[in-house]
Amino acid sequence: MKKIKRLLIVNLILVILIGLAGAANYVHTKYTTIHPVSGLKVETDGLTQNISWEIEVDRWYYEVYQAEGNGDFRLVETVASGETPSVVFDKLSYGTVYRYKVVAVTSFLHREYKSGEVVVKDHTPTEGVKTVTAEAQGTDTIYVSWDKASNIAAYELRYSKNKDFKDAQTVELKVPSYTLTELEDDTEYFFSVRTYTQYDDKDFTDKYYSDWSQNVSAKTDKKMINVRENGADYSLPMIALTFDDGPDYSGYTERILNTLYKYGGYATFFQMGDKADDLGYLFRRMVDEGHEVGCHTYDHRHMGDSVTWDDIVPANDAIERACGIRPSAFRSPGGETTSAIRNICADEGQALYYWTIDTRDWESRDAASVIDIVKNNVRDGSIILMHNIYGSTADAVDVLVPWLVENGYQLVTVSELIYGKTGNPPVAGVQYYSAYSWD
Repeated sequence: MKKIKRLLIVNLILVILIGLAGAANYVHTKYTTIHPVSGLKVETDGLTQNISWEIEVDRWYYEVYQAEGNGDFRLVETVASGETPSVVFDKLSYGTVYRYKVVAVTSFLHREYKSGEVVVKDHTPTEGVKTVTAEAQGTDTIYVSWDKASNIAAYELRYSKNKDFKDAQTVELKVPSYTLTELEDDTEYFFSVRTYTQYDDKDFTDKYYSDWSQNVSAKTDKKMINVRENGADYSLPMIALTFDDGPDYSGYTERILNTLYKYGGYATFFQMGDKADDLGYLFRRMVDEGHEVGCHTYDHRHMGDSVTWDDIVPANDAIERACGIRPSAFRSPGGETTSAIRNICADEGQALYYWTIDTRDWESRDAASVIDIVKNNVRDGSIILMHNIYGSTADAVDVLVPWLVENGYQLVTVSELIYGKTGNPPVAGVQYYSAYSWD
């Protein structure tokens, strides 16, 4: 009987111990089993991100970790149990992927227990470009630059001849500037820039783009034909600048020659024979630089019917002695041409030249007036009359020569003008008013 009682007592103790063990295991499991947080999300607003999640058990608290890009996580915030399950991060960097993980934590019998990890990520906006400038640097080159953006992988520059960027080309760059070459001359190009940041994971690459900047445009310069370097293109507009009564002793002729040389143009100088001995170096320079030296009589004392063989032939002789070339072009003083003058010129092998545009520089002595007259009247084939003995004319030439070249006019001698537009050389004894009019 006593054995039975002892056995019952032992069994009872075992039952109690088993119950206590089960209860302890239940309590341990209840307080130490933590599921990963649910509803974890990140919301981005500019350079601010809000991390939030759902509370599952009130007694849990939470550790919030942050990593930039593929960097290591670091503990940045702890949210106590009972507090709102969210954290706001502000003053973040542009164009950066931020990863977050939230771990639930509890303690039991002085030990901590943590949930598994849940990770979310999002990127802040990529900093865009605010200011773009474009500047033509010649007939086929435009330089584009823009303000520097921070924390980006690269810039993308797009350009097109169409404002809507149809058929645009794109260049990827590491620096905030670019020089485009081999463009079409006299053509407007449109430009805009955007940036992107890049996030590389082990299995993929994400690019995050900014908006395109505002559009800017620039127009390449018009291609100018440098007759001195490339020769004249007879299919394109041509004119002849002509200068009478020189050379001068005041440097005006030299200024005119300098301007013509700078812009690659030629002219015809109808000069007087009595200046050939004193100013022979100017006659030689005209010839050496490719200009045409014509005759304007010996001393301009006679006009019209008063002009004789003595006014023309000795002048031709003097000019030939000065520069080595006998004039093949003649202009009558005041434009008053007679049959006698024509006959003398025919014998001398000289064509005669009147003009299409009279600038009346001798009358106005005003550069602005000369410039206006030429700009308002010039046409393909024009012969323009000026005088290389006035400072105001040299001033006008400084403005007119680049303007004419920029507007597509080739500056040639009267002989080349006639040949280029008619296909035949000038005829001795014939007077030309333009490349398209003579008698």
